[in-house]
Amino acid sequence: MSRTRRQIFKAFQANKQIWTSILLLLITSWVAHFYFFQNFGLYEDDYYYVGLPLQWDFKELWHHVQTVLTTWPQGRPVGLAFPQLLAFLGFQLAGISGVYLIGFAIVTLNIIGFYVIARTFLTSETAFLAALIFCLFPADTTQTLLTHSLQLQSSLLFAIAASYCLLHQKKKSAYFLGTLSLLTYETPFLILFWIPLLNPRPERPLMRRMILHFMILCVIVLVIFSVRKWIGEERAMHVDLDIFQKILTSLILGPWTVITVFLSTPSIVLSRLDQESGILIFFFFSVFLWKLTSYQTETPRLDRKEFKLLLLSGFLMMTAYLWSFSHFPPSAVVGRLTSVHLAAVFGSSLMFAVLASIASHFLYLKQIRTVLLYGIALYLGLLMGYRWMIQKDFEKSWQNQQAFWTEMHYNLGDLSDDTLVLVDQVRLPQTRFIATHSWADFMILKQLYSFPENWKSPPRLFLAKIRQNSAYSWQVLHNSEWSEEILKWSHRYSKVILLVKDVKQGLFFRPGGEIQIGQKTFELSPPARFDNSLIRAPLFNELIRNTNIGEKNLDTFLNKERIDQSVQRKEIRKLQQWLSHVDSGKFPGLSAYLQTSIQKIYTEMRY
Repeated sequence: MSRTRRQIFKAFQANKQIWTSILLLLITSWVAHFYFFQNFGLYEDDYYYVGLPLQWDFKELWHHVQTVLTTWPQGRPVGLAFPQLLAFLGFQLAGISGVYLIGFAIVTLNIIGFYVIARTFLTSETAFLAALIFCLFPADTTQTLLTHSLQLQSSLLFAIAASYCLLHQKKKSAYFLGTLSLLTYETPFLILFWIPLLNPRPERPLMRRMILHFMILCVIVLVIFSVRKWIGEERAMHVDLDIFQKILTSLILGPWTVITVFLSTPSIVLSRLDQESGILIFFFFSVFLWKLTSYQTETPRLDRKEFKLLLLSGFLMMTAYLWSFSHFPPSAVVGRLTSVHLAAVFGSSLMFAVLASIASHFLYLKQIRTVLLYGIALYLGLLMGYRWMIQKDFEKSWQNQQAFWTEMHYNLGDLSDDTLVLVDQVRLPQTRFIATHSWADFMILKQLYSFPENWKSPPRLFLAKIRQNSAYSWQVLHNSEWSEEILKWSHRYSKVILLVKDVKQGLFFRPGGEIQIGQKTFELSPPARFDNSLIRAPLFNELIRNTNIGEKNLDTFLNKERIDQSVQRKEIRKLQQWLSHVDSGKFPGLSAYLQTSIQKIYTEMRY
């Protein structure tokens, strides 16, 4: 063995406990958040923040970066430049899966970074437990979502790096990284206010150092807020007195929601337990138990420091919601809006671990500490099962989207300029932890196809609640979620395509007739044979699947429509023959009126 290898081996042996902990955290992060990454796609906000960069070339990417760094959209210049850059590079390397690998790297760096920080003021066992809770934090279900893993988790990464620098007296680097965090996404920046108090050997005098630290952070916030106000950023321009009531409410409601989720997660997992998740839970229960029991050689010692850490972790948890007024109330427990709990992960993880440590000290005296370790390992295994459920929902949502947009592709083969597409949203499948359909649906057609530049009003698709008034009359209901958007956009279009689902076939079809949107009535574009010659955009190959099945289903449905309409035409001809024998003298004008009406219906039924 060479000298260099011997040195590496000795270094590993000397820090074996640390390296095995880091390896286990990496594996846990992978299985908890990205195990099914090859079956993931884009969801909700992803279509804007990630989907658009997939269509760019290097010139367009550079133009975007320059624009956001000079105009500060949403007051987050780094947050709207850095993630798009990562999305572009990841997609160029390995498609959407490449972007997810970058997201995994950021999320995992946060977990390992937190573990490294926790080791500076906690025992090895407590620090590892805190890092596991940080990884499996159940209140925020969005770590898998690309927009959040690239933007929000990047902000958290900057904040964790700044925290490390603060604990190691690297002040300039800390405040620079803290500023980057604030310019990426605001809430993780709040963690930095209390970090110096976590230092086991704080600078003296502590009170004066903390006042100076608070002043520096407040100056950074005021400067950035002033710039946002100066450039007219919307949220900075609409700060009112109501905001203080929301802040005070959030300081209580946010932590209460997190505690509720911590307590309720095991019952949720057990209620939806299946064989696959059961095996996973048992496996990680065994792994976590092995790891936690390996620390039993350490002598437990209870001192006031742990109670101080418990109090401080509570402050970290509460103040994480100071800026949650933009997502008020901070009570979301599933879905995209659970990111409101992002910054609370730091304080919550510390609180859980310190509470477990204090409990172990008391239980150690009664020789039942092992029971506590079994309970903690089982709880962590159930949290892993919860993350597994979330991933399965992401996988199912993407499958739903692929099925939906594949069917849209074959029903919209005659897409042209100046066309508004409406889809009846009844009986569309949804998922719990991430939405299958969202506000971003209207922009997906432009990401599937590269529409000609000379098209003045490219097609847009909206989901709507549709009511059928008669055989050939339809209406968009006003209580539809997107009815206002549909009404706004309808004034820009002259052609409308309607898609409703056939209950028996389970497929969408395009009815004829007319549709009322607000006070305006549109003639519906009749069904057409598939002849889509549009250029396909990069997202097409990711979202459109099972093309042969799509063609078969479409042909089957079109044949069914032809048979049905053939029977209807025969009935109309019989009615016309009967009307020709009606004595128009007895019924003046009736025969001619009915003949005209029936002829109109017959014409509308033609392809």
